[in-house]
Amino acid sequence: VRCLLRRSQRGAAGRKHGPLLRLRLVSDHRRPNLPCKLPCCIRSPVVADEPVSALDVSVQAQIVNLFSDLRERLNLTYVFIAHDLAVVRQVSTRVAVMYLGALVEIGETESLYTRPRHPYTEALLSAVPQARNRGKRNRIILQGEIPSPLDPPKGCKFSTRCPFAKERCHAERPELLAAGSGRHVACHYPLGSEAA
Repeated sequence: VRCLLRRSQRGAAGRKHGPLLRLRLVSDHRRPNLPCKLPCCIRSPVVADEPVSALDVSVQAQIVNLFSDLRERLNLTYVFIAHDLAVVRQVSTRVAVMYLGALVEIGETESLYTRPRHPYTEALLSAVPQARNRGKRNRIILQGEIPSPLDPPKGCKFSTRCPFAKERCHAERPELLAAGSGRHVACHYPLGSEAA
């Protein structure tokens, strides 16, 4: 079941939540399309897969504002999948970073963006332009072969490109483990730890 938001100018939902919200369920053949009010109809997470890619900046901003408004007004939780890390930072309270289909780091947005614990997260964030520093961020250029997702390395999937990889990284796949302060990292030698 997918959810589509529609503007509503009348009815209780329109008065309670402003012009935002009427939700329409778009379902498969087993369930008819039924309009309903938020959040009562949401029984599964709302998943937004690349909702702002290929949009111009003004439309992108409207979509980002809509997601922020939904989160704040309705205490809505959603999965927002995107490659644009600046947008992810703006709309998310928690972030999960993936490499070759595997979670490598999860944490509160500000904590993850200011102190990444996984080398891949650090490299990704180094590529995000920052107006405050006028581009004077230390950009990490990853070396090495990008492994095939069909035939990933035996150990850590990032080990072929990681500047900190050791023998254990090539032999043993790391588990996603708690790293303090609500963070989880899949790395044998997380950044900022004594093991690194």
